[in-house]
Amino acid sequence: MAPMMMERSRDLDLLCIGEAKLPRDFQRARVYAAEKVAWGAWSERHVWDSMDEVRAAVNRIIRSDFWQDRDLPEEVIVGDGRGRRSACSEWYREMPGPWVPHVKFPKFCRSIEMVVHEMAHIAAPALAGGHGEEFVGWYLELAWEFIGPDAAERLADAFRDGGVIGVDRWEAREEGTWL
Repeated sequence: MAPMMMERSRDLDLLCIGEAKLPRDFQRARVYAAEKVAWGAWSERHVWDSMDEVRAAVNRIIRSDFWQDRDLPEEVIVGDGRGRRSACSEWYREMPGPWVPHVKFPKFCRSIEMVVHEMAHIAAPALAGGHGEEFVGWYLELAWEFIGPDAAERLADAFRDGGVIGVDRWEAREEGTWL
């Protein structure tokens, strides 16, 4: 197992047994508000008709050189999110096996923007907490790679305007100090 995945596995184990706690998700509402500015309301977004399109987008991300060069999970289980009110990402483990990330997408959340959002949760460190600055950096970088530079800049502008912390870390990427 690669070093980053070993660290993530250890952190998930510590969370599971109560030896570690996640920080409070202090900017969740700000991230969601900025997404509405950048991507538009749900009724304005292109939503895919089938889970096959969602799975294809997730697979395109995890099979990309971008993802694989960063020691991120080689497998992500994609679910349909039936019974959920929003998309989610979670880690599960069947003992004694490894932790495996899962993402779930209810019908109205099946878009490239939501796939990238949930994959940013998978990429961010396990103990980073929901929508903190590590998540923001990964979200912007994944948006740049898989939605496009204009979309990432639009999201970064919305984050800045909305007071979301973490945009400066992403901007430092050109200096090689991030990722």
